[in-house]
Amino acid sequence: MDLPTYTNIWRIEKRLYKLYDLRLPMPLPIVWIGVFVGVAVPWSLLLALLGLPFDAPWHVVYIVPPGVVTWLSTRPVIESKRLTELLQSQARYIGEPRTWCRMAPVAEPTEITLTGKVWRAAPRRAADVRVKSARKARHTQAGRAASPREVRPAVAAAAAAAL
Repeated sequence: MDLPTYTNIWRIEKRLYKLYDLRLPMPLPIVWIGVFVGVAVPWSLLLALLGLPFDAPWHVVYIVPPGVVTWLSTRPVIESKRLTELLQSQARYIGEPRTWCRMAPVAEPTEITLTGKVWRAAPRRAADVRVKSARKARHTQAGRAASPREVRPAVAAAAAAAL
């Protein structure tokens, strides 16, 4: 399933139309040129190590195979990906742990143990509670005298009613 995204619009393919004064027969993407050079250099070294003379039909032996490999590697193969992108994603998939690929643990234990601690503050003394409630009462009375219409949240009103 292909989901349309617009991330590829930022991938602008740069093309060469001419090299200095030499006009190219068709505009060549820079990626193609890089892939061709990257394939042609090792190919030429391999042929030189094998002892193939340059007198052989050089355009067929030295240029056509790297050109074909370049053309094949820059075409979309599967899932609209080029060969290099496909190989990178497959290598990434193989390199990842299976638990991340399946988004599930490898094996679940048959027994799960949970531990927890309950923390409670020491109960307050009755004298501290009375002093604080007296301060609150004075504070609320002073506030009510200043503003007769005070809007309080329901939780605060319920807490005040409980006292």
